[in-house]
Amino acid sequence: MVDGTAWYNQDVRLCLEIRDLYSGIRSWNWQAGELERSRDYLLEAEQAAEGDLKEITWEYTGELVLDAEEYDGQTVKAGAVYEDNAGHGGSAEAAYHVDATKPVITVEYEGPEPEPGEYYRESRTAVVNIREQNLDPGDVELRTELERTEGEEPEISGWSVRGEGKNREYSCRVTFSADGEYAFTVACQDLAGNRADYDRVDRFTIDRTAPAAEILWSGAEAGNDFYYPGERIAQSRSRERNVAEEAMEIRVEEQSGEEKEDGTGHFELSGWENSGDLHTVTVRFPADGSYTLSVSGKDLAGNFPPEVT
Repeated sequence: MVDGTAWYNQDVRLCLEIRDLYSGIRSWNWQAGELERSRDYLLEAEQAAEGDLKEITWEYTGELVLDAEEYDGQTVKAGAVYEDNAGHGGSAEAAYHVDATKPVITVEYEGPEPEPGEYYRESRTAVVNIREQNLDPGDVELRTELERTEGEEPEISGWSVRGEGKNREYSCRVTFSADGEYAFTVACQDLAGNRADYDRVDRFTIDRTAPAAEILWSGAEAGNDFYYPGERIAQSRSRERNVAEEAMEIRVEEQSGEEKEDGTGHFELSGWENSGDLHTVTVRFPADGSYTLSVSGKDLAGNFPPEVT
């Protein structure tokens, strides 16, 4: 029962009971959908063979079954009328809403193609469609689980409806704009209690923020502007939740423009050290030379930080 309306997702069993203990039942008729039953006891008595006496019928109990598959998607009206042997009559009627079909959920996305691993550097929108004849959008659960760095909840539009009957379709849009790691799924049931068979969970990451990079220097102090009497140490620091270390490039060039490689004695490059969102690599310059150090690269979502030198 939903807001006073009877909904059924299985066969509906209707029971009719009539009782008259004063003059007895003369006749009755009842129907539901294409089903109909009736009796006229007085007529049967009049047509009976002579000497075949008919007893008065004081009460009647009967049952009709509405097949859920046959009446799926229909509002079935049922009614009954009766009359007693004194000429008094009565009636009753009711309506039964039959829905044995489960909602069908589909989710499609609008927006950019992802980087490997389902990383997106722009917002994306889930378009949720539910094909269902009898649905209250308030019974739809749009479930989003996430780890958030910042930002707001996904933006959910209102519901739109198109089509009629079993082709009716409800649609809404869920826009994911804030940086975060999302797990999104949908669940719902219709007014008759049929739950949709949908167990897909979409997992993806929105990262619209470019890495923040800087180079910190230590070691010998400058003797004359850019000239140092001893070893210099550069610490490249990148602050990024979704780092791609293999995509970060450390370049060292001499004044001649020739690019140097680690292990040649000109500089020494450490491995990456990670502490939460902070990623650090150390470059040591123990040998004489005039060097230019630059750091570039991108995160897993494809965001490029400004090149740092």
